[in-house]
Amino acid sequence: MPELATTSTSGCLSEPDTRAARAAAKRDVYARWLEWQRNRAQYATASAFALAMLDLHNCLAATYTVTRWCTAWGKDTGIPADE
Repeated sequence: MPELATTSTSGCLSEPDTRAARAAAKRDVYARWLEWQRNRAQYATASAFALAMLDLHNCLAATYTVTRWCTAWGKDTGIPADE
């Protein structure tokens, strides 16, 4: 399992390749989502989880994006693809 970052791992403004920054953020969010699935007490809802991920990754702009990923991962559509 990848090591989870404790602070923002990417930033669109400082990264020359925004696509790479978002892909790295998505991989980190996925790892954190897997942890959250094991310990659901940490976040009450997917929206709360998404807000926490937006605070962590400044290259993610909308909670909708993270909640959409959570929905897809919850349907067991596999590991996230880089978008």
